[in-house]
Amino acid sequence: LMNPTPFWGVGVQRILPWTGGYPVPRWVRPLTVTWWDTIRKPSTIRQILSGVYANKERVGAQLISQIIEPTESPAAASAFASILCSPSSPRTFKDMLLDIKDSDIPVALVYGK
Repeated sequence: LMNPTPFWGVGVQRILPWTGGYPVPRWVRPLTVTWWDTIRKPSTIRQILSGVYANKERVGAQLISQIIEPTESPAAASAFASILCSPSSPRTFKDMLLDIKDSDIPVALVYGK
């Protein structure tokens, strides 16, 4: 599993004096929990999935509830904060893909729209 932070990180990791490790400092939680609560709302998830699924009818209440369920774990917001604030990888996505190709290990890389 490749850490997505190097590719979608918002730069927060460059300004905070925390490297994304556990435990999450108390002062980080208020900075990330609002964003966390926003992205796990059913309306936000529906909007994101509607941009990914070609067949919008597949984005139903059951799918949305299945995505929301793990976000209700007590450690979920801390995991989000850790990923969000982790430093970027020194390696590029292209380099990582080349390593996978060179390793001759079968991989399913899925991208949708």
